[in-house]
Amino acid sequence: MARGISPITGLIYASVLNALLCWAAMIYLQVAHVQSAKFGPNYRALYGAYDKEVFDFESWACQVSSYKGTFPRGECRSAVAGRVISVLYCITIIGAVAVGTWALRREIDVIKRAKYEKRNRKEVGVGDSAAGTGIQMS
Repeated sequence: MARGISPITGLIYASVLNALLCWAAMIYLQVAHVQSAKFGPNYRALYGAYDKEVFDFESWACQVSSYKGTFPRGECRSAVAGRVISVLYCITIIGAVAVGTWALRREIDVIKRAKYEKRNRKEVGVGDSAAGTGIQMS
C-alpha cells in the first residue's frame, strides 16, 4: 500500500504554500505601485477618460487628490494603508509558518522519543518490577 504524506507534513506544506502566495501578492503590489504611472493634468484624452498610462489605485488616489476638487484625501490614506497592511499581513503569516513548523517538528520529536522509550522499556522488561527496585510483583 502506498504511503502518503503525514497530516503534519501536509499542514506544513499548506502553510508554506499560503505564505508563498501571500509573499507573491505583496511583491506584486509593491512592483505595481513602483511601476505605476504619474498623473499629468495637462493631458487631454480623446474619449473623455484619462487613458495615457496605467495606474494602481494608490497612485491614482494620491496624485489626483493633490488637485483641488478632484478626489478626497481620505482615499489616498486608505490606499496607502492597504499596501502597508498587506506587508504586515505577509510578515505575520511568514512568522506564523516559521513558529508553527518549529512547534510541529518539536512535537514530532517528543512523540518519537516517547515511542522509543516505551519500546525500550518493553524490551528490557522495565515496568514489571515495583518502582524499579527489581522486586517482582505477583
